[in-house]
Amino acid sequence: MAKAKKKEEKVVLKRKRADNINLFNIGLSYGDVLYFCKDSKIICTVKSENTVYFRGEELTLTEAVRKTGIIKQKEIQGPKYWLYDNKSLVQIRKE
Repeated sequence: MAKAKKKEEKVVLKRKRADNINLFNIGLSYGDVLYFCKDSKIICTVKSENTVYFRGEELTLTEAVRKTGIIKQKEIQGPKYWLYDNKSLVQIRKE
């Protein structure tokens, strides 16, 4: 019984994953330029509702963050690192 209780506690501690962001639903359009929050010289452009062009490749926002080589975390929330109008995409989605 003690093992079952510990297993339940672990499940409760996991954070809920945010839904995938839809770039068009938050007001962005094909071709809009996004800036990387750690270095504004690093940019990508909106390709579809959930992908961007980055360094010649079509990628998700998270894949693009990883390709910068700057963020070393294992779990990355891509929209947190890309800015549009000086706001992160997470901020824009909350507005």
